[in-house]
Amino acid sequence: MESRKPTVLIAEDEPDLLDLYRQGLEMIGATVLKAEDGERAWDVFQSNADAVDLVISDIFMPGMNGVQLMNKIKDHSPKLPVFLVTGYAHLRTLVEESAYEPDAYLEKPFNLRDLFSRVKQALPPEMDLPDF
Repeated sequence: MESRKPTVLIAEDEPDLLDLYRQGLEMIGATVLKAEDGERAWDVFQSNADAVDLVISDIFMPGMNGVQLMNKIKDHSPKLPVFLVTGYAHLRTLVEESAYEPDAYLEKPFNLRDLFSRVKQALPPEMDLPDF
């Protein structure tokens, strides 16, 4: 089977973090779709659902939060990996009350090597990503 580059959708309302995640994931060979909030991420997902291989979303965003976004995505594509990121440990309660569990949970601050390793683990082996 021919390898291909993964497409990752990132939802993050902090522009500097969104850019950091985008740059890091592009550096390891991923195609990145980005959104500055949950509503925009849902729109981007709906327009690219067949192409998205993984979603990384901040939990605390204005409008639609990351847990709500995860639930909508999992309703549409139950097997699609969704990672949730937060700097607020108490927001885990939102996840505990959710219909779905995230495929990974990252608390800020985390290092990009850990993120890359989790991304590689969550994607099928034919995805062309380096080892970490």
